[in-house]
Amino acid sequence: MGKIKKVLGVTSKIIRWIWLAILSLLFIAGVVFQAPLKVLALVAIFLLACTILPLRWRKWFWAEVGVIVLVLVLWVLAPEKDSDWKPFTFDKELAALEAKREIPDAENAAIIYNQLLADSNANISEPNFFNNEDIDCKTLKTYWHSKDYPEVAKWLSSYKGTISKLIQASKFEKCKFDVTSKTLFSFDMERLGDFRQWAQLLSRAANNDIAEGKIEQGLKKNYCTLQMGKHICQQSSLVEILTGMAIENIAIDRLNNFVITANPSKKQLDEIEKLINDVKYDWESDLPRMLDYEKLFFKNVFGIFYEVNAKGQYRFMRNPEKAAKFFSPEVNIPPKNYLQIKLTKARSILYWFFAPATPQELSKTIDVAYQKFYETTDPNFDWSKGPKKFSIFSFRLNYKYFIKMLALMEESTYYKIHDLYLRQESGKNGSLLLIALRRYKDKTGVWPESLDKIKGLTNEENFIDPVNDQFFVYKLTGDSFTLYSKGKNGIDDNGERFFEYSSDANQIKKTADDIKIWSLKKYPKKSSKEIVKEPNE
Repeated sequence: MGKIKKVLGVTSKIIRWIWLAILSLLFIAGVVFQAPLKVLALVAIFLLACTILPLRWRKWFWAEVGVIVLVLVLWVLAPEKDSDWKPFTFDKELAALEAKREIPDAENAAIIYNQLLADSNANISEPNFFNNEDIDCKTLKTYWHSKDYPEVAKWLSSYKGTISKLIQASKFEKCKFDVTSKTLFSFDMERLGDFRQWAQLLSRAANNDIAEGKIEQGLKKNYCTLQMGKHICQQSSLVEILTGMAIENIAIDRLNNFVITANPSKKQLDEIEKLINDVKYDWESDLPRMLDYEKLFFKNVFGIFYEVNAKGQYRFMRNPEKAAKFFSPEVNIPPKNYLQIKLTKARSILYWFFAPATPQELSKTIDVAYQKFYETTDPNFDWSKGPKKFSIFSFRLNYKYFIKMLALMEESTYYKIHDLYLRQESGKNGSLLLIALRRYKDKTGVWPESLDKIKGLTNEENFIDPVNDQFFVYKLTGDSFTLYSKGKNGIDDNGERFFEYSSDANQIKKTADDIKIWSLKKYPKKSSKEIVKEPNE
């Protein structure tokens, strides 16, 4: 019996020392990796209770711990009324942003676009003949006659009302689609799809008009496409702005083609030049607007961990299905059983330890994380350093680090968007050079030998490529020419832009990054080295 007691005593001491070692390691790790103060305090209390607290008081301490655990269990099991609580959203911040962009209905092109979006007859339904690559490509990118593609002409005629409405909307300078907490969380991708299809509809119709001598009607449709792209660029989300740029590119590409291959009048050249000059890619004003809404979206993503009632009281989320249903009413979520409901409620106890107490505290942390993105609007910002790379040695055990890490993962995206802005500005400058080149040919009968010959026909800054701060490359090719940017690397790759796939490194490596502005030359077919060409448009 004595031996058993002795063994039990030794075992008890070993367990106690192991328990103390675990608590000590947890506390040290919590300090090193900056765990939340609530977690550190809890570990410290248990550690002190097992070391400093006198033995006669320890049983009372553990009894109190047991009572607290019992109370928490009863709280989890207790029924409650959820009808007074709803998912928290940053509606006040959204309202403040929306107020800055407010436009009277009489000046808002979105009123007309919304009418089209609600009209099922305005939704573009592409027939099967567009599966034919020849029909699809030629009617979209080249001038075509109705007699050559009668089925396309008939299809276009069924959308005359839609085209008329789009031209009506293009007469407005401003456009604003309303943003709510729901659309901020899940913006309307279907709407953007409709805009892309409208842009293609207008391009096909414009190509048909110009081919059949209805020049002004065709140009009006291209102008409409350009204005539609500008309207989308005035919206709030990053995806909308990128879509708007893509639509602008469709229109500018068609106008470039008209300037070089048709016989535009001086009046038409002046008009096209003015419209392209009016296209603005202003990083210093566009980025803050994008960031305001992207940051608010980020806040709402984390805001669903909170609920609010009519009295303005907050609590941690008890019903994630309610939040999902709030943002996506169409989603069918199967009901949870009793155990799942209670486990979800119990999880809110963990939120209390690791998450900020209120959504306002969360908001401040996200504001700090996003501040570095706003700094990129400084004209003197050094883009050559590139985005900061994630280091595992910076790992921390708190929500601030988690938010900072997610923001860090976004940083490379904004570098790419800035590069895209430079490419857009480069394309704009290139288009203005094309107009100057056409004016030179109209005057002399031939294309110039170099860009030096057209100095004075356009502004000096248009000769500089914003992508690399160098001059564009211009080369005569028979009775035509090529005009291109040397890309970000600043090396003349003869107008080529492609990537090589390296099977050893298992990655795609950019080997030529020139950006075509104009060329009648077609890209060669893929070589045996698995070259992946990037389309010129």
